[in-house]
Amino acid sequence: MSQSLRAAFPVVALCAIGLLLLVMAELAPGGAIAASQAAHTSISTLPRTRLGTHNFGSLVGDTPQGHTFQMLNTGVHEWRVIRTWTECKCVSLESHSASVKPGEQLELAVRLNPAAQPEGELPVEAYALVEPGPWILVAPISAWILKRPHLSPAHLAPEVVGQDELFAGEFELRAPFALDCLGFDIAAAPEDVVVHEVHRSESSNGSRVLLMISGRIGVLRQRRDLTVEFDVHPCGEVEGERLSLAVRVNRLREISISPRTLFLDPQSPAGEAGAWIKNHRGEIIRDLVWTVSPQGSLSCSYDPNNGQLIVKLPTHEPAWGSECTVHVVSGDGKTADLPVKLLGRGL
Repeated sequence: MSQSLRAAFPVVALCAIGLLLLVMAELAPGGAIAASQAAHTSISTLPRTRLGTHNFGSLVGDTPQGHTFQMLNTGVHEWRVIRTWTECKCVSLESHSASVKPGEQLELAVRLNPAAQPEGELPVEAYALVEPGPWILVAPISAWILKRPHLSPAHLAPEVVGQDELFAGEFELRAPFALDCLGFDIAAAPEDVVVHEVHRSESSNGSRVLLMISGRIGVLRQRRDLTVEFDVHPCGEVEGERLSLAVRVNRLREISISPRTLFLDPQSPAGEAGAWIKNHRGEIIRDLVWTVSPQGSLSCSYDPNNGQLIVKLPTHEPAWGSECTVHVVSGDGKTADLPVKLLGRGL
């Protein structure tokens, strides 16, 4: 080897070692390549833990409200909060713990500003990205922004119960002030429909009144819709707002059958299908009888322990067309029809 090559060899060797160390550093878990890969990891794929929940309740006016979430580090590693964010500008993150040692509390302080929010329910979440992991802490926040009297729900759909055809439903009235009184103006048959107060609570954020409307379906035989109007005003004021509650009564089936229609396949070796039968309360009917039309077109069996009616095709070729009916009767006289259709005939 020439003298010049021997002189250059240490320099080349040092460069090669330096390059090797640089590549190893880039490939290391904390290196730039690993960091770049972590940065491209989708936030949505990271594991999540709920950081408690907080409900601010009914908020009246534009005054911001604050709350501090806490979580104890019960592990053996120190937590580091890398990033925080929210899904709504109405919530700001006031402060958070930068690092949390084992046995210490992680704190995340949030502030809700109701000023620019529309009236109604406000669900929102705040987040913190934590290492090692990484993983995400989720802090669900909720509030009811109240700027004027409000009915919840504004539409009721109670179900008729029993032969007396009684219906009943509950709803809530919220107002950003103390309620002096409630005036009810029922649009149809006030002698058959009653609205009464169940519970009332008053606070600095206003009033919450739980109400119930009840009556008989007879008042709605000509039309299923009923409108109840309320006059709501603050204490000492004569004029106020008028709210409307829409009620649409649904007639409840006295016998529930699922599925509502059975399909039988004459090519199937079993040639049978089953339906579940219950009363309007969702209970199994113990005492059940049935008839089949056309007569002899099907055979049926019923298990009172699980409420299942099994329908079978006869061993001979069915003489009926594409459909027949099983008429069931419970022990207390309630009735229902179960259509049965034969696949391949008229379908």
